[in-house]
Amino acid sequence: MKLFIIFLIVLLLFIPIPLKIYVCYENNKIIIKFYKVTLYPSKHLKDMSKVYSKAKEKNKLTTDFKKIFDKHTIQEIFHRLCKSKLKPRLKLDFNIDYGFEDAALTGLSYGILNSIFAPLQHILCSFFKVKKLQFNALPDFNGSKLNLEIKSIISISIAQIINMSFIIGFILFKAYKKHKYVHKTKGKFKEA
Repeated sequence: MKLFIIFLIVLLLFIPIPLKIYVCYENNKIIIKFYKVTLYPSKHLKDMSKVYSKAKEKNKLTTDFKKIFDKHTIQEIFHRLCKSKLKPRLKLDFNIDYGFEDAALTGLSYGILNSIFAPLQHILCSFFKVKKLQFNALPDFNGSKLNLEIKSIISISIAQIINMSFIIGFILFKAYKKHKYVHKTKGKFKEA
C-alpha cells in the first residue's frame, strides 16, 4: 500500500496538467476565459476606484521588494529559467483579423506583425517546450476593424512549479541579502 501511495505521489508530481486560457477582443470588448469559466468581464467586478485605492495602500508596503527586483535580478531569473530542463509545454493559437481605413497602413502593419512573430517565438521557446505555435494575421484592406483571439494550453506539472518557484525564490533571496546592506557610513554598514 505504501508503495502505491509513493507511486501515486510521484505520478502526480510529474504528470503535466493542461491549463486552457482563452483571450478574445472583438467590438471593443475583451473576454478572458480559464477553461470555460469567464474571468473577465466578471459579474462581481467591484468599483474600480476602491480597488485602485487598496492597490495604492499595498504599493507602499512593496517599495523594498521593488528595490530588489532590479534589472540584474530579472536577467538572472530569465537566464536560469531558460537553462532549466523542467519547462512547461505550450500550445498557442494566435489569430488577428484587423484593418485600418488606410490600406497602406494595413499593409505596413501586416509586415510589422509578421516580423514580430520570430522574436516572440524565440522568447516563448526560451520559457516553454513549444509543441504548437500558430500565428494567423488576416488584414482587411477595405474596412476598419480589430478582432483578436488567443487560445493557449499550458501543460505544467507540480514538479515544474516547484522548480520555478525555487529558482525565483533563491535569486530573490540572494538579491535581498545583497541589497540589505548597501550604504556604508563611518565604517559601519547601515540598512538601506
